[in-house]
Amino acid sequence: MPYPHSPEEDAIQAMLHMFETLKAQMGQSLTQAGITLSPLHLHILSHCKAHPGGNQQALVQASTRDKGQIARITKELEAQALLRRRPDPQDGRSQILDVTPAGLEACAVFEAQHTALVQRMFATVTPEQLAVFTNVARTAVAKALSK
Repeated sequence: MPYPHSPEEDAIQAMLHMFETLKAQMGQSLTQAGITLSPLHLHILSHCKAHPGGNQQALVQASTRDKGQIARITKELEAQALLRRRPDPQDGRSQILDVTPAGLEACAVFEAQHTALVQRMFATVTPEQLAVFTNVARTAVAKALSK
């Protein structure tokens, strides 16, 4: 059964299409640059770079991903020598995630590709339009998460 046509549904469909396009274009750009990781893997790696000294729990809290998915992604990044673990000196049960030099290189490529794509996507959008879009998106997310 199709959804009823409404301005709200049009907005949701436009956002979904935007995110699907962003993901597809980012994946294509990364493949062309010789990066075989998914954008999600690279977002996680970039987060580790931006927040040194963090652990898996911090990644779970900072992302919308569950503990199992974060564990799998960090293991995959570690297996590719892009991330390494070391004991947390303050908490013997936890491990700190450090980005390796190879991981830093992958982050640099990813961040450059991401920046170029975002600039291309919003090239003709005015700062005022972007501010309204951002406000609407944040308000909608907050409402969706409220009980």
